Amino acid sequence: MAKDIKEKLKHHITTINDVRVDINHIEVDLFSNDVNDPNKISSDLNEKIIETVNIDAEINSDYKLYLMQRRFWEAHESLEKHWKNEKNQKIKDSIRLSIQFCAAMVHYQKCNDNIAKEIFKRAISIDSDIKLVRDIIGIDLNSINSVDLNFESIIDQMMKQNH
Repeated sequence: MAKDIKEKLKHHITTINDVRVDINHIEVDLFSNDVNDPNKISSDLNEKIIETVNIDAEINSDYKLYLMQRRFWEAHESLEKHWKNEKNQKIKDSIRLSIQFCAAMVHYQKCNDNIAKEIFKRAISIDSDIKLVRDIIGIDLNSINSVDLNFESIIDQMMKQNH
């Protein structure tokens, strides 16, 4: 679905970089200063635009809010800021695993399930503090079957933990 939307939009807006689809929203990344582009996107998709975000200027440190909204790209960006500033290596590795989790979820939203699974499997191999990872992203890594990954059940677990 994300690939179809991206192709549809690229016919009218050449600055489209990426599209991610989730159960309650569509995220469109574009590199543009054209104030009409959001209207073109809204018209092409026949959807109302709720929010536009300039990632470079507006990303905040509240990654949990982004996680709860299933906005994994913004959560990834927010966590990177924490990761860059962290001095303790064990905490830094736990944040890195969390960043990789978000990257996997971004690929899941782009309908790249195989890539998402590979990123997730690499992430859980990072030597980290499992309790700290649960505190960061709300997932008990011990409860996940890495052979048969079900991303929706992982997200459900995350949502329950972060409430």
